[in-house]
Formats: sequence, C-alpha cells, structure tokens
Amino acid sequence: MDEGVLELGHVGSAWYRHAMPLKVIGAGFGRTGTLSTKAALETLGFAPCYHFVEILQPRPGHNDGHRRAWVQFMKGRSAMDWQWLFEHYDATLDFPTCFFYRELMEAFPQAKVLLTVRDPERWFDSFAAMFHALRRIRLAGLFSPNVRAIHSIGRRVNRRLGSERVDRDAWISAFERHNREVVETVPAERLLVYEVGGGWEPLCEFLGQPVPAEPFPHLNEGEALQSRVVSAYVLGRKGVFSTDSENEPSGRDSRG
Repeated sequence: MDEGVLELGHVGSAWYRHAMPLKVIGAGFGRTGTLSTKAALETLGFAPCYHFVEILQPRPGHNDGHRRAWVQFMKGRSAMDWQWLFEHYDATLDFPTCFFYRELMEAFPQAKVLLTVRDPERWFDSFAAMFHALRRIRLAGLFSPNVRAIHSIGRRVNRRLGSERVDRDAWISAFERHNREVVETVPAERLLVYEVGGGWEPLCEFLGQPVPAEPFPHLNEGEALQSRVVSAYVLGRKGVFSTDSENEPSGRDSRG
C-alpha cells in the first residue's frame, strides 16, 4: 500500500533544513522534449530532475508516497506540500507540475523557470499518440496501481486542456494559451523559452553552466511507445523511461 498524504507537512521544521532547494522549474507541457531536457539538466548537475515518470517508478528515499499524493491532490482532496515533494530534487519538468509553476515560483523564489516549447501541431500529434497508447492499457488498471494512477492523473491533465477526449482545437488552444501565460507571468530575467533543438548553449548560458563536451542528449522516446508504456506502467519494469538506464534508446529525439 502507498504511503499516504499524511506524510505531507512539517514546513519549517528541522526535517527541511537539509533539503535541497529546487533550482529549475519546468513550465512546459509534456511532449516538448522533456525527457531530453531532463537528461541535459542532470548532465549539468541539476540531478535528479523530476518528471512524470518519477510519480510512477520508485526511487527509494526520493519519491516515497508521491503517487498517492499526486492522485489525492489532482482530485482536490488534499493540498500539495511542494517543499516535501521536491525535498530531494534539483529540477522538475513535464506534467503535471508544469501547471503549478506559479505555486513553485512562490515556494522556491530563487528557482529559474524553463519553458520547453515546440510547434503546436507537432506537439498535438505527439500528445495524442501518448493518449491513445495509454487508453489501450486502461483495463490493466484492474490489476495495476500505476495504471490506475496514470489514468486518474491523466484525466485531470486533459480536463485542464479543455477535453478528456482527443480534441485538436481545444488542446492546441490550451497549449498556446499556457505558453503565453508563462511568458506574461514570469519575469524575463528568470525565464528561458527553450526548444531542445537549440542544444547546450542557451540552456547553459541561462543556468550559468559551462557547455559539456559531450553531445546534447536526444532521447528517442516516441518509437515503440505502447510497449514501453506497458513495460513501465503495467509490468512495473524499472528504467524504461529513465535517462540513466542502459535500456534508454538513442537516436532522433521525439520530444518526450
């Protein structure tokens, strides 16, 4: 059984005095190169970097209780303690945390904000493909807590996009509106609007880090998507989406 939301709290206690403050807040939607950006941030020393997969794949000592906490929070049944959630993380990207960049800016006032973007039509095609892959495994929720969680959270993500069903106009409108709001909300000196095709230079300049000698990571997460989803979320296989896994394929980035 998951550890529950009762773990949340204790802000200001000694428990938090040794927590690492979040340094990078990812405000971009999933499917905008977030897995490649996660790998890049971790290469630059912002590790570990939180991503949707952290909610579902165990990282003992880091994300204990997160799955249940997110389900309860997205259902509106409890508040989220951001200090607790990111106690062991340097950065965060992807759904669902991107929706809460304002709250995270308040909780971590020194953190910089990274808005990952891509062409709206291509983003829609990629996100819709993920949606269909996840729908094909929905009956596995009868046996898999991970699948139940991903569908519970996913429904609420889609509601924020304006439709629980595939809707090109609604989803693209939500994507473009969100990106505009981030640019209008975040002070310019605190924000980088970033496409993974830009490589190391803009990211390193923004974060004050030297450019690594190694190539920028381009993770080909889109191919064989359904089999990867089943391996990770139904069978519980670890490392399927991990940026430090020997199972992570290389090649052309498909905007995880």
